Amino acid sequence: MIRFLSGSPTHWGTVFHYSAPLAPIVAMSAADGLARIAHQLKEGAANLLVVLAAAACVLLSAVLPGRQPLWRVFAPSH
Repeated sequence: MIRFLSGSPTHWGTVFHYSAPLAPIVAMSAADGLARIAHQLKEGAANLLVVLAAAACVLLSAVLPGRQPLWRVFAPSH
């Protein structure tokens, strides 16, 4: 609640941890939505959808945020 009353610009950026409490809510909502969509599909298509959606989420979360510490593993100097 204090975050919403604060005038500090660092509370509104995506660089710091201030948006971290929202991450579990978004993740669980995405999982629930995917389960609801998969429930409406046939068994084979649902399994494929779940696997592809999970793989896409992992790939996008690894690439979109920018320089992550894990990327050092793929550096030629490592």
